[in-house]
Amino acid sequence: MSLLNLVVSLLVIGFPRGFAALLWSSTGWFDGAFATRWLPAMGLALMPYSLLWFSAVHNILGGAWGGFQTAVMAMAVLADISCWAWLGESRD
Repeated sequence: MSLLNLVVSLLVIGFPRGFAALLWSSTGWFDGAFATRWLPAMGLALMPYSLLWFSAVHNILGGAWGGFQTAVMAMAVLADISCWAWLGESRD
């Protein structure tokens, strides 16, 4: 694994919204995966890990959904939901 792959992976894990916004503003990464522009915007705001994984499956794996892709999507959804659940906890 090259150093660049490691750095990009850490950026995606640590700052998914920032990385997705960078991809959206500087490339056409989300153009083929979504029919409209509002779906990636919603994903960027609400579920960035799921947005990035869905678009990665579309762009890198040709949109082929198998068991592995579905399992990683489930983990991405759980990561997104856990971020929202953490924000909703009361701070006494």
